[in-house]
Amino acid sequence: MGGEEAVERVTLVESSANVIREAFKKCLSERSGNASGLDSSGKPEGRRVGIYICANICLKLFFHCRKLRSAEQIFGNIYQQSPPLSRFPASQRVTYLYYLGRYHFANNHFFRAQLALQAAYDQCHSRCIKQRRRIIAYLIPSNIILGRFPSSQLLQRPEAEGLGIFFLPLCQAIRKGNQLMFQKILDLDSDGASWFLRNRILFQLRNRCEVLVWRSLARKTFLISGFKGDATRKAPSLDLEDLHTLVIFLNSGGSGLDRPPIEENGQTNSDGHTESSALQPENSANQADGETDEQDGYSDSDAEDGIEIYRSETPNMEEIESI
Repeated sequence: MGGEEAVERVTLVESSANVIREAFKKCLSERSGNASGLDSSGKPEGRRVGIYICANICLKLFFHCRKLRSAEQIFGNIYQQSPPLSRFPASQRVTYLYYLGRYHFANNHFFRAQLALQAAYDQCHSRCIKQRRRIIAYLIPSNIILGRFPSSQLLQRPEAEGLGIFFLPLCQAIRKGNQLMFQKILDLDSDGASWFLRNRILFQLRNRCEVLVWRSLARKTFLISGFKGDATRKAPSLDLEDLHTLVIFLNSGGSGLDRPPIEENGQTNSDGHTESSALQPENSANQADGETDEQDGYSDSDAEDGIEIYRSETPNMEEIESI
């Protein structure tokens, strides 16, 4: 026994997926008809009509048994040989894009995941609440990791019912730079840990969002004690000793970052922080006129409240198929 090589046990789910994958290969390797795989009306012809039907079943099974390497082969084969995704029914497109987004999310390609999941969400019918909820459960954390927080209007949609209790405290902790709150929310013993783990997003949020917490904390430290800079002296700067002192203070249970007592030649924002012109973003003039850079119900991580607006351009199918 000791000299024999260990053989990985194939589960029933994986073996079922392998059987369906053979059907997927038959559909994909169809050679009859046009080389493009489309008939005169622009629709898939022959066995090609079953490409995404079989692929989506395989992807569902592979994700269930956590065989992402096998799922990667499905994506690669489709990218190389399949007719354009836009030629297939909406239900097949949405399902495929959902699993593509989950695959990129699991592999820490969060911008690609956001593109695929946003396309799936946009193409999913508004009455398909259950399907839209599955999509948005990964779309929201993808955007949070990219620094875009969900607005209250987005979380009030039917498909987002109940998600606010998981994501709003997390966004608040990141926005305030509260490390203790951030660690408590994503701790394995927290109330929402089982939900995050069940959806397999806990460790991505915990590992990738910590830098956003530090960014917010460094920004607030700068607003309190940083040198704002001027035309005659050096550029704005932050003393890391101040940041270190503030971290020690907060970890000891201190509070009071929300309304610092220091104000210097700047404008006080809604948190009570002093904000100098050196920290204003490039589009601050537009924001002063009432415009925001929020899109699709998301807001920048520095903004206080999200406003529901839609972006004018969504990713087209050519862009999605290229990821």
